[in-house]
Amino acid sequence: MKRRAAFQPDPEIRSVVEPAGVKLVRGQSETSLGYPEAAIWDMAVRGYDRARIVDTLQHIIEVTPAHAEQIVLDTLQMLSERRFGSQGQ
Repeated sequence: MKRRAAFQPDPEIRSVVEPAGVKLVRGQSETSLGYPEAAIWDMAVRGYDRARIVDTLQHIIEVTPAHAEQIVLDTLQMLSERRFGSQGQ
């Protein structure tokens, strides 16, 4: 069974890679994400499920699985609250 993506981005959002992160653009407004939030955004919009994002993130930033899970949950919540998309499962 295929896992559901962690996040469904708003189709009106455009992302631009910057040296220190990612800029999210909707119309005339924009928001910049630093790391590790930019990495989470990138994996989420590629359709990774939450477990895969957590596993990858814990190795990238060398934290415990529980800490990586909390960072991912907090980031996906923030992205949803700012209406950049909606959380999956």
